[in-house]
Amino acid sequence: MTIDGTCSYVPQQPWIFSSSIRENILFGLPYEAVRFSEAVRASALDTDLEILPHGEWTLVGDNGVALSGGQKARVNLARALYRNSDIYLLDDPLAAVDTKVGKYIFQKCIRNTLKSKIVILVTHHVHFLQSATKILYVDHGKIVAEGKYHELIDKNEFFTNFVTEVQHQKSVETVSESNDKLKYRQLSSQLDSVADDEHDNTKVALLSSNYENLWIADTMKTHEIQEDEAKVIGGLNSKLFVKYFQAGTGYLGMIGLLCLFTLTIVLLLLSDWWLARWGKEQGIRKGLNEEISNCSSKVDQLISNMSTVEWNHRRNNNFYVYLTLNVGRIINRFSKDTENMDEQLPMKLFNLFDTQCTKQFENYLNQHTKPYWLLMTVDRWSGIRYDWMSAAFVTFLVVTSLIFHKSLQSAKITVALVYSLTLIGQFQWMIRLGVEVMLQMISVERISEYCHLPLEEEPNQKRHLEKPKPHWPHSGEISFQNLSFRYSEQSSWILDKINIQIKPSEKVGIVGRTGAGKSSIIQALFRTAELDGKILIDGIDTQTISLYDLRRRLSIIPQDPVLFDDTLRKNVDPFGEFSDVEIWNALEEVQLKLSVSSLPNGLQQQVTEGGSNFSVGERQLICLARALLRKNKILVIDEATANVDMRTDYLIQQALRKKFKNYTVLTIAHRLRTVIDNDRILVLSNGQVIDFDHPYILLSNSNSYFYEMVQQTQKSEIHHLMKQAKKYYKKKDVQQQEQQQLVFESTL
Repeated sequence: MTIDGTCSYVPQQPWIFSSSIRENILFGLPYEAVRFSEAVRASALDTDLEILPHGEWTLVGDNGVALSGGQKARVNLARALYRNSDIYLLDDPLAAVDTKVGKYIFQKCIRNTLKSKIVILVTHHVHFLQSATKILYVDHGKIVAEGKYHELIDKNEFFTNFVTEVQHQKSVETVSESNDKLKYRQLSSQLDSVADDEHDNTKVALLSSNYENLWIADTMKTHEIQEDEAKVIGGLNSKLFVKYFQAGTGYLGMIGLLCLFTLTIVLLLLSDWWLARWGKEQGIRKGLNEEISNCSSKVDQLISNMSTVEWNHRRNNNFYVYLTLNVGRIINRFSKDTENMDEQLPMKLFNLFDTQCTKQFENYLNQHTKPYWLLMTVDRWSGIRYDWMSAAFVTFLVVTSLIFHKSLQSAKITVALVYSLTLIGQFQWMIRLGVEVMLQMISVERISEYCHLPLEEEPNQKRHLEKPKPHWPHSGEISFQNLSFRYSEQSSWILDKINIQIKPSEKVGIVGRTGAGKSSIIQALFRTAELDGKILIDGIDTQTISLYDLRRRLSIIPQDPVLFDDTLRKNVDPFGEFSDVEIWNALEEVQLKLSVSSLPNGLQQQVTEGGSNFSVGERQLICLARALLRKNKILVIDEATANVDMRTDYLIQQALRKKFKNYTVLTIAHRLRTVIDNDRILVLSNGQVIDFDHPYILLSNSNSYFYEMVQQTQKSEIHHLMKQAKKYYKKKDVQQQEQQQLVFESTL
């Protein structure tokens, strides 16, 4: 394969690093205001930047946890646009955004901004296909059909059946595979053409009928406010050192270490003192009469009068004792060698694999080097002063020894001079180490600050909380009473005075523009941040029970399927509460039994980190089976089918309708098809409730926001949504009448 020109890739799973939105878009390139603005507008991020507290400088957190799934996808798209490449590979970036934003991106970005570029778009949105110069229909890794839209509609049965299925299949029956070309032409005319007759650019759409293009993003996001990091001015608190040692060894360990260090110093000094004494005795045996006459020690007189045999015996004994006290080698093994093994060697190995520094890293390095260079300069300046002080002390010691040499033993003077000479280097080294310790203790202080952050729920607080009944919630009724929600005390309210009532076993779809507050509803339900108002579940205020009890009684299927590095059984049943029969039944109900039974180890099959050895669709179905096993009366689904092809979406929706019929289900979705059969639709905008009623009633009102959202889709899609909403509305009306009839008959 030969590629002529630069290439940019927009993955289906957005890659976001912990920095600001601007830095994520620039990705190391120099900032150009005009180009940056064009990329932001083309990716429909301009409105989001106006809403976010710090605009383009808003910190997104690790993996973009502060952004919604649609915002992360559009940041990735803006990053590719800013690079101004020749070829663009877009892996379904429209799946994570709502209909209105998707249409804007397709027209403004793909058709306008990238009109002179080569664009390869992988998508399941068939209403955009007429804009493609060339279409590749891929099935099970093979190109089944190739050509323009009208050519494939007229001549290729596989492509026509796929388009027909996507447009009309939402019931159990599949669309008939008729070969009548007239029917296909009628279908083609129903699709609203988005493209004009321009063919000067080359755009290729890839359609996949597999389940592998499934990407789900996590709903449990945390919001970070961009603020200066807390700084403490002044000296370190002495209590910090106490906490540091307590965390490491405790009081007994700290005392033991001090004793060990003291013993080490004593042994080193003792070895030098013994060597000086041994050397003195050797001088006495050599006949240094002046040394003997000046010395009043009886031991010295005894040494001078010893015979050769007696002296050799004493000397050898002293020498061997000296050798036994030479622990320097042992200390060296347990200090320097250990340091080299634990610190220096890993550092050298890391440097072998260190990659080339980017421009951004060089900027950070320069910013770090400036204060570090100043610190080193001050350190060297102070080192020279300490050397002067040490030299002055040694000079004073030498002069004193010369003056009082007759009253002092030469061995003691020698030891004093030797250690005073080492003071020149050691004193400076001690001061330098002290400064470094103080600097490193700042890291301990920063960590200690995090260790003392307020807990999500204090242990003593649990004693005053209500313990729900074992089978709570028994019906799944949810009431939001004047609910407001925000991520921290410093941030603004994301949800503003929400007042809605969700009936037991009701299916509620939550829709709205990206950043409207859809995921915040879920976070408020799970109490991930500060609430104002009440959320009642079966009459119990969620703030009066512990977080453990609350979150354990709610089930969630996140946008990003969470799998553990363990067996498949542990992933489906993390707490080991269900039998193998129940697990197999759950897998069968989500149509995974056949796939799992074909694995070499069945339920004991090892799941790699993040579930990478399973397709994303299979990961999502595993999460669905996990929720099915829990049998909690409330199920939350956060855009679980945002990036799923229509067939996988159909399977998931069928499993939800059949197995969660008597459950309260809250579904966040960008695809209106996913929630058109729900009992009611909750439409949010800027954290406020705009519409909340049955889809058919909302579509019957041309002034409703939901009606406007539907109008953003294609004509055929509008017709299908209206038809389905009317169908389910009548079906629900019939069911209500039957229930009322049963109640009436029971009263007779």
